[in-house]
Amino acid sequence: MKYRYLPFVLVLLSCMFTNGCATILTISAPSVEEVTLGKKASGQQISINYHYFDGKEKGTLMRQPYCLETAEQMIMTRKRMHGAVPAMIEIPIFGLGLLDLISAGVYAKASEEEVRGNFVETGEIVECGKFAPAPETELIIQCAETGQINKMNTDAAGNISTKQIYAGFFQNAQLNLFVKEAGGFAYITTISNY
Repeated sequence: MKYRYLPFVLVLLSCMFTNGCATILTISAPSVEEVTLGKKASGQQISINYHYFDGKEKGTLMRQPYCLETAEQMIMTRKRMHGAVPAMIEIPIFGLGLLDLISAGVYAKASEEEVRGNFVETGEIVECGKFAPAPETELIIQCAETGQINKMNTDAAGNISTKQIYAGFFQNAQLNLFVKEAGGFAYITTISNY
């Protein structure tokens, strides 16, 4: 009579202290790495876009720098939960499956580890500075019809006199504006002195 409850106690202890299929498969499975992108920032400047605004007395040359976008690489390692199907089958048969699923889920969650990596380029091009005047920038003005070329610089505020731009060209001439850059010339726009 003393040992009448012993099988019940043994089954209860085995439910509490043994791991089922899901837990064992989760523990023995290799860790999985997932790479995601975190905080984004602008990286190395790759180009500058210029815009010319023509006024009556003066024109203004504006510039907008563009950079490659970078993002912090986040590496997450964790164990994925395996054996959920056998654990679900155990629930109606033995009643142990629920404890097994909980145990496997807790182990998978506890194995998560996040490591911050280096900044990597995303391939996107983003604005990386203010849209501002382009001071002391060399302008090349080319007459579309004759090919005649004049060179001049903007002032400290990025302005240039329209009289100075149109000087030396005939009335109604189509003028192509270029900016001299390190790698050559960049076309801005075409203006006319109507």
